[in-house]
Amino acid sequence: MALPGDLLTVTVTGHFKDATGQPLRGKVTFAPSTLLTDATDQIVVFDTRTYELAGGSFTSDPLASTDNPDLSPSGWKYATVIALENTQPITYSLSIPHDPSPVDLSALIAAQGG
Repeated sequence: MALPGDLLTVTVTGHFKDATGQPLRGKVTFAPSTLLTDATDQIVVFDTRTYELAGGSFTSDPLASTDNPDLSPSGWKYATVIALENTQPITYSLSIPHDPSPVDLSALIAAQGG
């Protein structure tokens, strides 16, 4: 689903390797934690986005950033699920603020105490 052109966005990247440096297979999913409304109080529905790892890496499409001034409620987050081969999925609740450059998922997790 394409995002409206006036929303702040961010692209997220991630790289996953095992202890020997081999790329892992799996997927990463981003889902808004709540129903959102825009500046005109209209409900905005964002699809859950899932990205398969290719060579242990992924790059998201532009995601609506969680610090958009025109989206309510403020303080919403993404339920972010990392599902790697041979491991239990791990879920994080992440703020993903606007950044014109791609941001690394591991840096977001580390910055938020994950």
